[in-house]
Amino acid sequence: MQNQKSSSSASATSSIVAFEADWHPDLGCKLEVFPRSFPLLDQVFWPDLASFLQDRCSRQMMYYPASASAWSVQVIFHEKQQCWSAALFQDAEVVLQRSGDSLAALSQELPK
Repeated sequence: MQNQKSSSSASATSSIVAFEADWHPDLGCKLEVFPRSFPLLDQVFWPDLASFLQDRCSRQMMYYPASASAWSVQVIFHEKQQCWSAALFQDAEVVLQRSGDSLAALSQELPK
């Protein structure tokens, strides 16, 4: 699994890098559209592989910062539309939701 250490604000604004298809023997091709990390709120959010869900319409996964936090991000890839949705949570409350054609563009609409 990737390094889950906290990063500085400078690296929190870096570009999004997706998983490689050969990253994991079982999940690699399913995860290849998802980012390895998600920069948000001056933190880096890391994927929770146990939260990965897939059906015929979408794939989704939750992301959390390395340190204890009330914040989390749900990232959804919609298969048929080939588009993304992201929801920012503070505890169980949805604070912000956005959708877009690319994950990079979508991430620009979320708070840094």
